Amino acid sequence: MRRRHNEQPSAGHGSSVDQASSAYRRHPQRGALLAGFAAEPFSDWSGYLLPGHAARNRPADGALATLWVRAAVFRRNARTVVLILAEVLAIDRELEREIVAAVTETAEVVAPPEVVAPAGRLTAGTEASVAEGLEVIVCATHTHTGPPVFALGEVEAVAPARAELTRLAARAAERALTNASPVSSIALRRATNPYAVNRRLETAQGVQMAPNPTGTVDAGVAVLSFYGAVPAEAPAEAPAESETNGASSGCEAPLGQLAVLPMHPTVLSPTIAKLSSDVAGVLSDALETAGGAPSLVLQGASGNVRPNLVDAEGAFRGGEVRELEAMGRDLAGRILHAEALEVAAGSSIGLGCAE
Repeated sequence: MRRRHNEQPSAGHGSSVDQASSAYRRHPQRGALLAGFAAEPFSDWSGYLLPGHAARNRPADGALATLWVRAAVFRRNARTVVLILAEVLAIDRELEREIVAAVTETAEVVAPPEVVAPAGRLTAGTEASVAEGLEVIVCATHTHTGPPVFALGEVEAVAPARAELTRLAARAAERALTNASPVSSIALRRATNPYAVNRRLETAQGVQMAPNPTGTVDAGVAVLSFYGAVPAEAPAEAPAESETNGASSGCEAPLGQLAVLPMHPTVLSPTIAKLSSDVAGVLSDALETAGGAPSLVLQGASGNVRPNLVDAEGAFRGGEVRELEAMGRDLAGRILHAEALEVAAGSSIGLGCAE
């Protein structure tokens, strides 16, 4: 299962479409929401222990898929939010600070001067909210079979892997900032996740790691799809004010997608020592193939929620590669067949559906 990240077709450097798009991005209608998405691939970190499962006590002997660092950028007037999502187990505070610094430096170079307000920059560890400026949010998918960037138990963090993650985050952010385009429409789809189960069961012997069918779960999966319009020709001046979100009359095309899967991405058995983005990666791949644009699958509220794979005695078990692929594709199918609801730009959207 090798994944290739979907790239938007290029009209060629210096083409009229490329020039028109660039010019239009430089002069968006004030108040318009701009969005950009990009991804950069990890190197193959086979040969290293993978953090996540204590039972997996041998180095990775290959990769089931290419793993990615993805970026999503959202801009409105002087406010810019950069979301970085890495297919790794976790990101410690020190690494987060390094990523935030690298992305911030990139944004100050790439973004127009009025977009980045140094006085209002939000850095790692800062709790204050800002009305304007740059905010960088760093996330991990929590795959238990990702590159060794996080120390856990007997698994040590590998400095070159951490450095690569920082470089890839900055590069993905640069591309997403450069590609940010006015959003013409946003669609929301929600579906039920039949695989999620609470993993904490109260017994006479205490709380056990076991399926709890009546425990609290967020049994949903949600996707926001962002669409933009590529103008037919470059406007000489900034577009006039209107009631739209700054969209042109050109052809609408997918810009990217944000998904929330509130379930641990831990389908793959600890006995399989392969690099993998697990179910979140298979879901992302399927959404990208169907939507033709990068997809970020966020973990959501999944602290005590995991895939409900059990053995003959009802105890949790690890899954096989075929089960991993089938689950991810099935979740994508459920989402893609769900009704698409149009969302007004600027709306507050709840992506969870806790039960």
